[in-house]
Amino acid sequence: MTVFISLLLVAVLTFISVICETVRIRGCRICAAVLTDAAAESVMAAYDRPMLDQLGIFGHYCSDTTAAAQTVSDEIQRMLSPEQEYVLPRRSDFYRLHLQQAECTECTYLTDQGGKAFYEQAVCFMKDQAPAHMLAFLKNYAEGSQSTEELEAYYKNEEKSIEDKTNEYLEEAAGQEELSESQPIPSGQPVMEKSPMDTIRELKEKGILALVLPADRKISDYTVSPEDCVSHRLQLETKETPAYDTGLGQKAIFVTYLADRFPSFTDREESTGLQCKLEYCLAGKATDTENLKYVVNRLLLWKEAANMAYLMTDAGKKAEALAAAMVLTGAFGIEPLVQITKYAILLAWAYAESILDVRNLLNGGSSALIKTQNNWKLSLEKIGDPASYETEAKQEDGGLQYETYIKLLLMFQDGQTLCLHGMDVAQMRMREVYQEDRYCLDQVITALTVQVSFDSSSVFAGFVDALRPEIRITSGYSYL
Repeated sequence: MTVFISLLLVAVLTFISVICETVRIRGCRICAAVLTDAAAESVMAAYDRPMLDQLGIFGHYCSDTTAAAQTVSDEIQRMLSPEQEYVLPRRSDFYRLHLQQAECTECTYLTDQGGKAFYEQAVCFMKDQAPAHMLAFLKNYAEGSQSTEELEAYYKNEEKSIEDKTNEYLEEAAGQEELSESQPIPSGQPVMEKSPMDTIRELKEKGILALVLPADRKISDYTVSPEDCVSHRLQLETKETPAYDTGLGQKAIFVTYLADRFPSFTDREESTGLQCKLEYCLAGKATDTENLKYVVNRLLLWKEAANMAYLMTDAGKKAEALAAAMVLTGAFGIEPLVQITKYAILLAWAYAESILDVRNLLNGGSSALIKTQNNWKLSLEKIGDPASYETEAKQEDGGLQYETYIKLLLMFQDGQTLCLHGMDVAQMRMREVYQEDRYCLDQVITALTVQVSFDSSSVFAGFVDALRPEIRITSGYSYL
């Protein structure tokens, strides 16, 4: 009987010990998972604070990407084994976890997948920072894009109409040339010494920036090396389609982020690098001069289309152009030639007005999307007067600022190209902050995956080796 009870107690105690040890092992797994998560979060808690302040982007900078995984592994191992044996002292810890191995299996960088992490963090940052500002810009974009499409369509139709009329007039001119030689100059019209077309040609020869830049502004001669740009490196490495949303809504938010974080020409920011960073996002050129020239040319085309569209609806200005055309053609007086000259004068007039519009924008003024009689600035006889282009900044009713026009132009930019150029200027900004030319966004970690192995000494059933398994935990952390 005594032997039977002893065997029964041994069996019961063994069963209870196995149950307790099984529960303890389950707790070990939970504890190991918590410790691994905490270690991964602790590593990523050492984010680049200046990057957050300057760009609103979270990232863990690692100076050597080739050893980044090993550096993270060493840091996690140090966190999980402060005594190089047990996470907690043996006498107060029933888990008795002992670190076997800690390895960082994967690191995701800010520029991976075409800059997915950069793009998505920027969008998230802007959603939290300026929702009201975002809605205002989307409204302006909707109005601006619609007006731009209408103007471009109208301008193309007018150009086709002018071309058709020109061909028609040239055919008629062949039969009228001999008769027209004897026609007198229209009475009451002064003879113009220089045509508006010649004036515009001379203005273009001076260089477009010389016409529109304020007299007190100088452009830096800083040059960006393509090899130092994120966009250049990524375009050489991959041609993959971006794995992030570049639709209208997301792009509008990203464009607002770029305008919020990076200066344009009118911000007058002093910098050791590029000063026109927002213009770079659109043009992607190596110098401020090239970037600004690209933007100015785009604005001139935009404004010229709007100005020409208005001139074609203004009977008074068309009459002025016709009178000037009759004066310029002089004794020839060929009707087709007069009409061709008239449209050439209108085109020159529209271009001259667009120079004033862009100059006003660069001076800090505003310009309306649609030209009207109230906001038309330049008279026909003043086209050749240099003093007509020396104007101060004016705020037009319903006008948009220079930065808003750039944002509207950025909306027509390809989403991936926009992201690449955005990373370029972000890297430039961080190099200026750290005064370190070797700083690269390719070295900024935004997510990591770690795998940690533990074992644990048995507490309740040390005699059962099967109850001492190796515990493997895979965890990670991402700023997104």
